[in-house]
Amino acid sequence: MLGYIALILAHELGHASLVKAFRFNVEGIVLHGLGGECSYSGPVTQQKRSIIAWGGVAAQTAVLAATLVIGLVIPPEGWSELYTTLTRTNALLIAINLIPIPGFDGYHAWKLVFGSRKRPAPAKRVHTPPNRAADDVSANVLRFPSERVSRTTTGDPGEALRDVNAQILEITEKVNRESSKKKRPTGEP
Repeated sequence: MLGYIALILAHELGHASLVKAFRFNVEGIVLHGLGGECSYSGPVTQQKRSIIAWGGVAAQTAVLAATLVIGLVIPPEGWSELYTTLTRTNALLIAINLIPIPGFDGYHAWKLVFGSRKRPAPAKRVHTPPNRAADDVSANVLRFPSERVSRTTTGDPGEALRDVNAQILEITEKVNRESSKKKRPTGEP
């Protein structure tokens, strides 16, 4: 059991080390029965997300290599259960983590190797109400889908979507507050 927990912790610390290397913020590491999650925030691009996804597998691979080397020096007979966990179970977890479906690291990791099959969405013009002045700078703002995403997780795509939705609501409320301030009458004749 300790070997399994050590593998999960090593995996999540692998993610966290790359998050720090990109100078993002590690929000937290959570370990649970099915694995773990490393939550982070920062200006994440798909390439950086893919590299961070490989960090967990790289950490597990380092544990696997170290265990095999130690196994050459210290015969595994005295620690066979731990040796099996750190080699066979570890290799199985690496393979499972690299499955390219949402919820697993492979979903993002393989995009670094094979590229994203989706084309990036074109820039969208923000809808401008007809009563806005033409020289208003905010009327000509372009928003790209990757902008303003400040928090993502590697384990729960639903949580990332909720975070993005919350950010969109926050931006919308700010724009509404600013536009309602401009429409108020000043009381002058």
